[in-house]
Amino acid sequence: MASLRLSLVASLLSACVCAVLAIDGTHPADYEVKKCYIEESNEYHGHILVWGDKNRVETIDECCKQCRETLGCSAFAYCNKPEGCGKTNDKVHEYKECWLKQARLQYLVEEEIGKAEPGNPWTSGAVYSDLEYEHYDKVLRRRS
Repeated sequence: MASLRLSLVASLLSACVCAVLAIDGTHPADYEVKKCYIEESNEYHGHILVWGDKNRVETIDECCKQCRETLGCSAFAYCNKPEGCGKTNDKVHEYKECWLKQARLQYLVEEEIGKAEPGNPWTSGAVYSDLEYEHYDKVLRRRS
């Protein structure tokens, strides 16, 4: 009898979790492991969550890790050049700056990823799951 009650409770909890997922609008991909996809000579754009001039890390992998651990972060840009990464509004971007950003994966796939430019000093990355990428890859192929 006790095991039947436990089974019933587990079923109800599972149903509640599914109902919450449906109500709050989240997608199963939100719960998948997010990976970092890195591209040299490209600077991904998006809403800045953490300013790189106040956030320096030793490696691109550390920058990626910070993005994965920062709520809302889906893209990052890292200055991997000892000589720096140029200037914006007279502000010099220094070596090891890690900029954490928020951008929709659809935007990144359509406008940023795969558009590296020789001479661009930045290394960028995007954080997403395999399931998310597969979805947008199919969308882009249908458009082609």
